[in-house]
Amino acid sequence: MASSVSFDEITKHTSSTSLKREFYGNYVSAHATLHVLQWNTLAQGLSNPEDNFVRVKNETVAFDTRKWRILEQILIRKPDLCALEEVDTYDCFLQYHLPKYGYTCFFTPKPKSPCYAFQHDFANFKGPDGILLCFKTDLFDEIERYHYQKSDNDTHEKPAFFSMLQLRHKPSSTNIIFVGTHLKAKKPFANIRSNQAKAIVQYLSE
Repeated sequence: MASSVSFDEITKHTSSTSLKREFYGNYVSAHATLHVLQWNTLAQGLSNPEDNFVRVKNETVAFDTRKWRILEQILIRKPDLCALEEVDTYDCFLQYHLPKYGYTCFFTPKPKSPCYAFQHDFANFKGPDGILLCFKTDLFDEIERYHYQKSDNDTHEKPAFFSMLQLRHKPSSTNIIFVGTHLKAKKPFANIRSNQAKAIVQYLSE
Protein backbone atom coordinates (compact mmCIF):
# COMPACT_ATOMS: atom_id res chain seq x y z
CA MET A 1 0.00 0.00 0.00
CA ALA A 2 2.66 2.54 1.01
CA SER A 3 4.68 2.19 -2.16
CA SER A 4 7.75 4.17 -3.17
CA VAL A 5 5.39 6.46 -5.08
CA SER A 6 3.70 7.27 -1.78
CA PHE A 7 6.91 8.39 -0.18
CA ASP A 8 8.02 10.25 -3.29
CA GLU A 9 4.98 12.46 -2.83
CA ILE A 10 5.96 13.12 0.78
CA THR A 11 9.66 13.76 0.16
CA LYS A 12 8.75 16.46 -2.34
CA HIS A 13 7.32 18.45 0.55
CA THR A 14 9.88 17.73 3.29
CA SER A 15 13.48 18.89 3.51
CA SER A 16 15.01 16.18 5.70
CA THR A 17 14.68 12.50 6.57
CA SER A 18 12.31 11.79 9.43
CA LEU A 19 13.54 10.28 12.69
CA LYS A 20 13.63 6.50 12.79
CA ARG A 21 11.60 4.78 15.49
CA GLU A 22 12.17 1.23 16.64
CA PHE A 23 9.36 -0.72 18.28
CA TYR A 24 10.06 -3.93 20.14
CA GLY A 25 7.75 -6.91 19.89
CA ASN A 26 6.77 -9.78 17.68
CA TYR A 27 5.46 -8.62 14.32
CA VAL A 28 2.96 -11.10 12.94
CA SER A 29 1.70 -10.96 9.37
CA ALA A 30 -0.93 -13.70 9.64
CA HIS A 31 -4.50 -12.98 8.51
CA ALA A 32 -5.72 -13.50 12.09
CA THR A 33 -3.67 -10.52 13.32
CA LEU A 34 -4.78 -6.90 13.08
CA HIS A 35 -2.29 -4.07 13.30
CA VAL A 36 -3.63 -0.95 15.00
CA LEU A 37 -2.08 2.52 15.19
CA GLN A 38 -3.27 4.77 18.03
CA TRP A 39 -1.71 8.23 18.04
CA ASN A 40 -2.28 11.66 19.55
CA THR A 41 -1.06 13.77 16.65
CA LEU A 42 -1.17 17.12 18.54
CA ALA A 43 -3.66 19.54 17.05
CA GLN A 44 -2.04 22.04 14.72
CA GLY A 45 -4.03 24.78 16.44
CA LEU A 46 -2.28 23.93 19.73
CA SER A 47 1.23 23.75 18.28
CA ASN A 48 2.06 27.46 18.24
CA PRO A 49 5.78 27.54 19.17
CA GLU A 50 5.44 30.94 20.81
CA ASP A 51 3.25 29.44 23.52
CA ASN A 52 4.01 25.74 23.72
CA PHE A 53 7.25 24.68 22.04
CA VAL A 54 9.78 27.43 22.61
CA ARG A 55 12.75 25.08 22.00
CA VAL A 56 11.43 23.80 18.69
CA LYS A 57 12.17 25.49 15.38
CA ASN A 58 9.16 27.14 13.83
CA GLU A 59 9.49 25.11 10.64
CA THR A 60 9.35 21.86 12.62
CA VAL A 61 5.81 22.51 13.82
CA ALA A 62 4.69 24.50 10.78
CA PHE A 63 1.58 23.12 9.12
CA ASP A 64 3.26 22.63 5.74
CA THR A 65 5.80 20.32 7.42
CA ARG A 66 3.70 18.51 10.02
CA LYS A 67 0.86 17.51 7.72
CA TRP A 68 3.23 15.52 5.52
CA ARG A 69 5.01 13.99 8.53
CA ILE A 70 1.70 12.79 9.95
CA LEU A 71 0.80 11.16 6.64
CA GLU A 72 4.31 9.71 6.40
CA GLN A 73 4.12 7.98 9.78
CA ILE A 74 0.77 6.41 8.94
CA LEU A 75 2.11 5.03 5.67
CA ILE A 76 5.30 3.75 7.31
CA ARG A 77 3.33 1.77 9.90
CA LYS A 78 0.68 0.58 7.40
CA PRO A 79 -1.92 -0.11 10.11
CA ASP A 80 -5.05 -2.09 9.35
CA LEU A 81 -6.92 0.20 11.74
CA CYS A 82 -5.97 3.70 12.80
CA ALA A 83 -7.30 5.86 15.66
CA LEU A 84 -5.92 9.39 15.84
CA GLU A 85 -6.66 12.02 18.48
CA GLU A 86 -6.32 15.81 18.30
CA VAL A 87 -6.75 15.77 14.54
CA ASP A 88 -7.54 19.17 13.07
CA THR A 89 -5.89 18.51 9.70
CA TYR A 90 -8.51 16.14 8.28
CA ASP A 91 -10.78 18.57 6.45
CA CYS A 92 -7.90 20.55 4.98
CA PHE A 93 -5.47 17.71 4.19
CA LEU A 94 -5.86 14.09 5.31
CA GLN A 95 -9.27 13.54 3.72
CA TYR A 96 -7.67 14.14 0.31
CA HIS A 97 -4.68 11.84 0.82
CA LEU A 98 -5.53 8.84 3.00
CA PRO A 99 -8.12 7.42 0.54
CA LYS A 100 -5.42 7.40 -2.16
CA TYR A 101 -3.50 4.89 -0.04
CA GLY A 102 -6.42 2.58 0.59
CA TYR A 103 -8.06 4.00 3.72
CA THR A 104 -11.68 4.82 4.49
CA CYS A 105 -11.99 7.55 7.13
CA PHE A 106 -14.50 8.68 9.75
CA PHE A 107 -13.78 12.06 11.34
CA THR A 108 -15.69 13.44 14.33
CA PRO A 109 -14.98 17.04 15.44
CA LYS A 110 -14.58 17.51 19.19
CA PRO A 111 -17.36 19.41 20.97
CA LYS A 112 -15.98 22.61 22.50
CA SER A 113 -12.57 22.07 20.89
CA PRO A 114 -9.80 24.05 22.64
CA CYS A 115 -8.52 24.97 19.18
CA TYR A 116 -11.22 27.62 18.95
CA ALA A 117 -9.25 29.65 21.50
CA PHE A 118 -6.59 30.16 18.81
CA GLN A 119 -8.74 31.30 15.91
CA HIS A 120 -6.61 34.43 15.67
CA ASP A 121 -3.59 32.27 14.74
CA PHE A 122 -4.27 32.15 11.02
CA ALA A 123 -1.15 30.08 10.29
CA ASN A 124 -2.14 27.23 12.63
CA PHE A 125 -5.90 27.31 13.24
CA LYS A 126 -7.49 24.70 10.96
CA GLY A 127 -10.81 24.26 12.72
CA PRO A 128 -11.84 22.05 15.64
CA ASP A 129 -9.76 19.01 16.47
CA GLY A 130 -11.34 15.60 16.85
CA ILE A 131 -11.12 11.83 16.48
CA LEU A 132 -10.17 10.22 13.17
CA LEU A 133 -10.84 6.51 12.63
CA CYS A 134 -9.45 4.83 9.51
CA PHE A 135 -9.53 1.32 8.13
CA LYS A 136 -8.09 -0.45 5.11
CA THR A 137 -10.83 -0.51 2.54
CA ASP A 138 -9.65 -3.78 1.00
CA LEU A 139 -9.66 -5.52 4.41
CA PHE A 140 -12.97 -4.37 5.91
CA ASP A 141 -16.55 -3.67 4.94
CA GLU A 142 -18.21 -0.87 6.90
CA ILE A 143 -21.48 -1.83 8.57
CA GLU A 144 -22.20 1.23 10.68
CA ARG A 145 -20.59 4.40 11.99
CA TYR A 146 -21.66 6.27 15.10
CA HIS A 147 -20.45 8.95 17.48
CA TYR A 148 -21.51 9.79 21.02
CA GLN A 149 -21.45 13.27 22.52
CA LYS A 150 -21.88 13.84 26.23
CA SER A 151 -24.72 16.21 27.10
CA ASP A 152 -24.05 19.30 29.20
CA ASN A 153 -26.23 18.02 32.06
CA ASP A 154 -24.62 14.56 32.21
CA THR A 155 -22.59 14.38 35.44
CA HIS A 156 -21.30 10.82 34.98
CA GLU A 157 -17.60 10.24 34.28
CA LYS A 158 -18.01 9.56 30.59
CA PRO A 159 -15.71 10.84 27.86
CA ALA A 160 -16.89 14.06 26.22
CA PHE A 161 -17.35 12.01 23.08
CA PHE A 162 -16.22 8.91 21.24
CA SER A 163 -16.49 7.51 17.74
CA MET A 164 -17.31 3.96 16.72
CA LEU A 165 -17.11 1.88 13.57
CA GLN A 166 -18.75 -1.51 13.21
CA LEU A 167 -16.77 -3.39 10.59
CA ARG A 168 -16.72 -6.78 8.91
CA HIS A 169 -13.26 -8.30 8.56
CA LYS A 170 -13.31 -9.77 5.05
CA PRO A 171 -10.75 -12.61 5.45
CA SER A 172 -12.43 -14.04 8.55
CA SER A 173 -16.03 -12.85 7.99
CA THR A 174 -15.90 -11.58 11.59
CA ASN A 175 -17.62 -8.42 12.79
CA ILE A 176 -15.66 -6.09 15.07
CA ILE A 177 -16.30 -2.80 16.84
CA PHE A 178 -13.54 -0.20 16.61
CA VAL A 179 -13.73 2.74 19.03
CA GLY A 180 -11.69 5.92 19.30
CA THR A 181 -11.82 8.52 22.06
CA HIS A 182 -9.65 11.04 23.89
CA LEU A 183 -9.58 10.40 27.62
CA LYS A 184 -8.74 12.96 30.28
CA ALA A 185 -4.97 13.45 30.38
CA LYS A 186 -2.32 13.58 33.13
CA LYS A 187 -1.39 11.24 35.97
CA PRO A 188 -3.74 12.66 38.67
CA PHE A 189 -6.74 11.72 36.51
CA ALA A 190 -5.94 8.01 36.10
CA ASN A 191 -9.10 6.99 37.96
CA ILE A 192 -11.23 9.23 35.77
CA ARG A 193 -9.71 7.67 32.65
CA SER A 194 -10.46 4.21 33.99
CA ASN A 195 -14.07 5.16 34.69
CA GLN A 196 -14.41 6.75 31.26
CA ALA A 197 -13.19 3.56 29.58
CA LYS A 198 -15.60 1.47 31.65
CA ALA A 199 -18.44 3.81 30.68
CA ILE A 200 -17.71 3.27 26.99
CA VAL A 201 -17.75 -0.51 27.40
CA GLN A 202 -21.00 -0.28 29.34
CA TYR A 203 -22.55 1.98 26.72
CA LEU A 204 -21.61 -0.37 23.89
CA SER A 205 -22.93 -3.41 25.73
CA GLU A 206 -26.39 -1.91 26.28
